[in-house]
Amino acid sequence: MLALTLHKYFRFTLKIHNYIALFLVLIISSAPVFSANLDREMILKSGFIYNFSRFGKWESDFLNQDSFTICSPDKTFTRVAKITLDHKKVKRLPIVVNEIGIISDINKCSVVFVTKKYYLDWKNRLSQLGNEQVMLIGENKGFIRSGGHINFFILSGKIRFEVSVSNLKKSGLLLSSKVLRLGRIHE
Repeated sequence: MLALTLHKYFRFTLKIHNYIALFLVLIISSAPVFSANLDREMILKSGFIYNFSRFGKWESDFLNQDSFTICSPDKTFTRVAKITLDHKKVKRLPIVVNEIGIISDINKCSVVFVTKKYYLDWKNRLSQLGNEQVMLIGENKGFIRSGGHINFFILSGKIRFEVSVSNLKKSGLLLSSKVLRLGRIHE
């Protein structure tokens, strides 16, 4: 009788250990999935930014530049964008993706993408950049009111964007009507 009770106890304990092990494996294996979803979103956003750049018009026309530079303070975005936009060109110029800080000289950038993570750090700087010929793209609710040009948002699980035509004009930039039709005009 004691042997039968011990046998049941060990089987029960073994089952619990198996469930715990399975649970731990699921937790550990799902960590890259969260990262993959974030990378997928960054891949899509870098694609959008590439198309905004292709269909954008700058007054300067990049005559004295040897590259089209996309900048962001977000290391994750810059890592993903470097891979995604490798060998791509805008206005016949190769794309360079740089990580920048809040005090960086953004005149070397054609586009600046400010992610949610860095929005509060950049909020005050955005209003000071109104006359620079740099396309300002973000993903925060107040981004356009802070002086940004294009803002990403999620609607029904899809990435959408809104554009401030007046903020673009103040900066000497235009965006093709083809792109404007796809987004929401924010005025």
